[in-house]
Amino acid sequence: MLALSRDELNIGTEDDLFRIRRHVGKAARAQAFDLFATAAITTATAELARHVLLHARPGTATVEVISDGDRNGLRVKPHLRLFNNDPFDVLLLDDLARRQEVIEA
Repeated sequence: MLALSRDELNIGTEDDLFRIRRHVGKAARAQAFDLFATAAITTATAELARHVLLHARPGTATVEVISDGDRNGLRVKPHLRLFNNDPFDVLLLDDLARRQEVIEA
């Protein structure tokens, strides 16, 4: 997958949760996601960001518009640190064509 754009967003306050949700919703609409797919990716992103805020503050999230040549999609990757300060990344990939969510840890 080729990343067409990449944005790094902070997760440290409640306001950051709203910013991330707005950013992902705007990116989903720009990629012509339908209403259901847009709601699914924004809700999943908001939940992941809320968990980062509550359990691993501060953190960041990378939001990428991706393409495999035939299809475009979004990849949202929260970055957080566990109690022992080891990195722990979670990948959420929403592929518009397949409508599948893949969560990898």
